[in-house]
Amino acid sequence: MYKRIAAGNIIPCLLSMAFLFACSEGPKNPVAEYGDALTGAYKRGQQAGETANLDAVKKTVGIYRATHDNYPQSLDDIKDLMTSKIDLSRYEYNPENGAVSLKE
Repeated sequence: MYKRIAAGNIIPCLLSMAFLFACSEGPKNPVAEYGDALTGAYKRGQQAGETANLDAVKKTVGIYRATHDNYPQSLDDIKDLMTSKIDLSRYEYNPENGAVSLKE
């Protein structure tokens, strides 16, 4: 009535079933995947730029302190020392200790 499956036939059978289940995910959309990759690269580039700008603002606060013997009262006080145009409204600043961070 039932045939016994030989041990050598089990592995190919299991591999075939695994392949069929893996194929059930559906076709992938290469255009969407490419768009996602570009968007991810753009966001990583933005993050790197923000990190570099934050570092520049911190260094400029340090230069101001070394020159004036105190921290600037606001980030507006360091605008003239900045070598590039950075939107200083994106940063939080503590004039008591010179701490600068990105606004959430």
